[in-house]
Amino acid sequence: VPLLVALRQGVRRPRLWLWLVGAALCTFLDELVIALAALHAERDLGASASTAVACVAGASGGSVVGAWMTERVLGAFASEEASQEASEGAVAGSAAPDRVLVGSAAATLVALVAVVAAPTLPGLALALFVLGVVAAPQYALLEAKAYAASPGRPGVVTALAQVFVVVDIGGPLLLGLLADGF
Repeated sequence: VPLLVALRQGVRRPRLWLWLVGAALCTFLDELVIALAALHAERDLGASASTAVACVAGASGGSVVGAWMTERVLGAFASEEASQEASEGAVAGSAAPDRVLVGSAAATLVALVAVVAAPTLPGLALALFVLGVVAAPQYALLEAKAYAASPGRPGVVTALAQVFVVVDIGGPLLLGLLADGF
């Protein structure tokens, strides 16, 4: 199938766009939260620039821990489902990534509230670490869903994802300008 035909087919897949929007929002969340948390640390909590950077670095550390935990959780679900399917003699689709994704999204909302409401630098650092942990699975799982929505066409998924580069670059700049005005 020629590239143009494949792209046209990809554009007409709403599920693919859903997963691509979700993945783009993950990137946007990372950039936006780090920038706004650094401003919160400096302006509201009185941190120096270096202390604010150290505080927001907790989100990166949390992401590493969250990625490690995601591997363990998905591995445990896969082992459990495989043994259950073998005992039942049936083959069922894996719901584990969906459950992890939904749980991660819900926990991310709670962690975001904690980041915004953090009254102290240690509280902000902890909230950012927790946010990193709970948000870590989202990008990888959403990307996997996007590729699954366009089987055999990874180039189409990658090409369509480029639409969101404008949001990735312009969104944080625009919100930074708005935040700076307040």
